[in-house]
Amino acid sequence: MWQTVAGFHAAANDLPAALFVAALGFDIAGFVTKKESLHTAAFWTLMVAAGGSIVAVVSGLRASGIIDHDAVMHRSMMRHRNLAIGFTALAVGLSTWRIARRTVFTARDVKPFLAVSVLSALILIWSASLGGKLVFQHAGGIETTVLEAVVVERQAGHAHSPEAGHAAADHEHNEGNAMVPDGGSDTTTAGNDGTHSH
Repeated sequence: MWQTVAGFHAAANDLPAALFVAALGFDIAGFVTKKESLHTAAFWTLMVAAGGSIVAVVSGLRASGIIDHDAVMHRSMMRHRNLAIGFTALAVGLSTWRIARRTVFTARDVKPFLAVSVLSALILIWSASLGGKLVFQHAGGIETTVLEAVVVERQAGHAHSPEAGHAAADHEHNEGNAMVPDGGSDTTTAGNDGTHSH
């Protein structure tokens, strides 16, 4: 299903990130509405998110050691790695605390728990942003030979560049002028070279 470790890492990132944010949302809603069922949903969602984060980090560490990259990309990978490990440590810590407390929160627990959860979410977003840049700005996870082949294909084939778009628009405009009837209200005069003047 996944041809490379990098491909598996990219797939493994999505679920734990979404589940962690969902768990935070469930807990906030539970504090507001005083509904125990929301905290229960947050508990199980956080458990899966923490476990998935471990899988994502392990696959990421494996991928970072085998994908093609340069010195600039290496520095970005290290920042992404450190943030991801930090987030995972916080997620596992929150999960451990929840296992000990289950869904029981004392008045003094709420603010510290939410503060750490929000901090974890911010680190998660920062890490995810760096991960996206690794792919879209540095072509992380794409083998050099594949990348070179894509560049050759784009240079040889059709490309949607701004210049190509303007040329196509001019071509359509000129064709439209040629179809204006002699008795029409358009005052455009077509030149022999395909240009026109008003």
